[in-house]
Amino acid sequence: TCASIREMKDVLSSALGELSERERMVIREYFGLINGPTKTFAVLGKLLGIGKTGAHMIKNRALKKLRECWGLEHYVLS
Repeated sequence: TCASIREMKDVLSSALGELSERERMVIREYFGLINGPTKTFAVLGKLLGIGKTGAHMIKNRALKKLRECWGLEHYVLS
């Protein structure tokens, strides 16, 4: 329903607010949460001035934070 979708967006927005700017950017761009198309780790690395491995590490750290801090184990995938 619209209410549950809105509720999930609110939870996601609050959760992303707890991440660092870099973590938030990687999560939004990797999963295509803002403009639709997803970005690869290679592209994210270039945007951040790091390698693709560094971008992958930032994504993993951000997802770990979301799982631990927000109890999103059932919603956040690896």
